[in-house]
Amino acid sequence: MNSEQVGVILKRFESPDEVRVLPKGKFELVRLGGMTIGRATYEPGWKWSEHVGPEVGARRCQVEHVGLVLSGTATAALDDGRVFKLCAGELFYIPSVPNDSWVVGDEPYVSVHFLGADHHAKASSETVDRLIKNARQRQRHPTTWACFQSVVFIRSTFATSSEPIIDGIAGAAYMRA
Repeated sequence: MNSEQVGVILKRFESPDEVRVLPKGKFELVRLGGMTIGRATYEPGWKWSEHVGPEVGARRCQVEHVGLVLSGTATAALDDGRVFKLCAGELFYIPSVPNDSWVVGDEPYVSVHFLGADHHAKASSETVDRLIKNARQRQRHPTTWACFQSVVFIRSTFATSSEPIIDGIAGAAYMRA
């Protein structure tokens, strides 16, 4: 294979493939060479259990992470009792043990995620199924019910290619429910 046959792809987080906007933060995704790489940017006061958990229907993060802290400081507290401080310049590995994390101090926290980015700040299909089931049982407010009907239509029409759309709709409906 010669060099003309090998494609080179250059991307920047300033033009991400996807952005997951959260209270007090955002998670930008770039898909490159079969990988998904994420950049987390969280403002002072951000906490996973308060600003992501309710959006995805979970009490704790259970995503395995490998990343690099670019700026700021955060704390990761695993439910097994281990607590870690994540500082600028540090590479980190966080296992899939349920955990909470939060920004420390007055400076925004920014990190790049090489493992776990696809699943960060995203509701699982089980969570979406549970939310749909609960909404059907209760037939809540008509707007919420219509939103869940849209989720069912999108899921049945577009299957896995629409997961980010499903997550956004389910998260919005979850917050209204």
